[in-house]
Amino acid sequence: MLPKMHKQQQGIFLPCLISVFLGGNSNSYTDPREMESKDKRFVGMMKAENGRERKGKKTARAMLGVRGEGPYLFFTWNTTYGTLSPLGVPQQVILINNQFPGPVINSTSNNNLVINVFNNLDEPFLLTWSGVQQRKNLWQEGVLGNNCPISPGTNYTYHFQVKDQIGSFLYYACTALHRAGGAFGGIHINSRLLIPVPYPDPEDD
Repeated sequence: MLPKMHKQQQGIFLPCLISVFLGGNSNSYTDPREMESKDKRFVGMMKAENGRERKGKKTARAMLGVRGEGPYLFFTWNTTYGTLSPLGVPQQVILINNQFPGPVINSTSNNNLVINVFNNLDEPFLLTWSGVQQRKNLWQEGVLGNNCPISPGTNYTYHFQVKDQIGSFLYYACTALHRAGGAFGGIHINSRLLIPVPYPDPEDD
């Protein structure tokens, strides 16, 4: 039973008594007010740590929501008829932006190609991108069965990404005999600087 003493004295006596029972040194005494101050500092440190942790989680969630994309290349093509002599005799050909063969697409791996094709011919028209893989993007392949031909007087926008297929490829019309009429052209996919290639750089284009 505790002897009669002032409350402040009891606050000093009790920690000493507890220390003795726990095997501690009775001479080592910690002021309860100091312990309370330490507890407050500890609680403050824990709150600050929890705040930093929550902020870190929010930052991580924000980073997971970011989607990086490669550069976009936009093209507008108009298909028309024209008269040229590719074999020495005047004949009707198909021009893309008044060019025979059509324009060359010069791209780099990871570029997004957006090609808006206007069909000014008097029959359906459709372009395919030979050799360019359409990964999870089959409806941009541009072949009959995957795409409907572009009706006369209308347009269609192709949108696909060239990935790690470094090299030269070909696009051409796959309807009727349009390919023979001149509706074709080249696609160059150059290597990004981050992708090593197993051969030296060309001396000239």
